[in-house]
Amino acid sequence: MQKENSKLQFNSNNDSDEISIKKMGISDFDNIKDFVVEQHNSLEREDFFIIEDIDTELPVILSNGIVVAIMQKDKILGLQAIDLSLKNSLTLQEILQSVYTTNGELYELGWTMVRKECRGKNYAKKLIEHVCSYLEDISEYTLVATVHPANTIALKVYMDYGMKPIFQTQYYGYDRTFLIKKVTQIK
Repeated sequence: MQKENSKLQFNSNNDSDEISIKKMGISDFDNIKDFVVEQHNSLEREDFFIIEDIDTELPVILSNGIVVAIMQKDKILGLQAIDLSLKNSLTLQEILQSVYTTNGELYELGWTMVRKECRGKNYAKKLIEHVCSYLEDISEYTLVATVHPANTIALKVYMDYGMKPIFQTQYYGYDRTFLIKKVTQIK
């Protein structure tokens, strides 16, 4: 499904301040990689962020998933992705099976990042809404996000989007709080 890039409305008369949401593609690899590395280098703690794998993982996500970014000109202000090749991931299903029954398809939100100076502007929520709009043809699915338990800002963003924290466990060697949102869409 092809979505148009959307403009975000701000009180500004300056075209150079125009901010938009853009679906990213493989041609955006270098710009995204630079942004992700910069965000990784600014982390105050290790948090499930495997920067060493970016050269192999990012092309897969760009080819098989949905990556959207909030942009100001060519500068990425925030990023959100869903890797569609991991739809119905057996790893996630196994982790969830003891506490949550999934119906329909299962998708994991990933790469949720917003520049520190851009936080508090609802960019993360807008990115989540936009990336999930690509799933509007699916009648029923479960959305999963995993967050370091100490990352209270990310937990709040996901909960404000309607996701519910259901448990905490190790995920790829890191403590993670799992948040779930079941989506049923009437067609």
